Amino acid sequence: MQLSECNAKVNYISELQDSPSLTTAELKAAFDAGGESIKTYLEATLLPELEAGIPDVVNDLTTGGTTAALSAEQGKTLNTNKQDKVANVSDTEISYLNGVTSAIQTQLNAKQKTISYGTSAPSGGVSGDIFLRYS
Repeated sequence: MQLSECNAKVNYISELQDSPSLTTAELKAAFDAGGESIKTYLEATLLPELEAGIPDVVNDLTTGGTTAALSAEQGKTLNTNKQDKVANVSDTEISYLNGVTSAIQTQLNAKQKTISYGTSAPSGGVSGDIFLRYS
């Protein structure tokens, strides 16, 4: 968003002579003029530009499409209800995922090297492998 530059005249005081021959009221007006120029810029230019750039805020999750901003209240509601979006999974089951940093199957595969089976004694293998022998 591009905002208009403030071109308000604010150098009224610096333009005064070193020994001004103004009345008290005229000096006060000179001191006030810079602030009034800035106030005019803020009210007449900057605030309308800022207000025009603020998107509509939606306070419910069923309207506004996908581009409207949510209110803080709806953001909290969405965060609270996100568990409801996972079908047939309980809060307890979701809590089991706490700390998972990669694919679960990859982590399981890394825990146990090999589980094999057969009718004869295994040949080879490494420490940690499991062999189930059946007859």
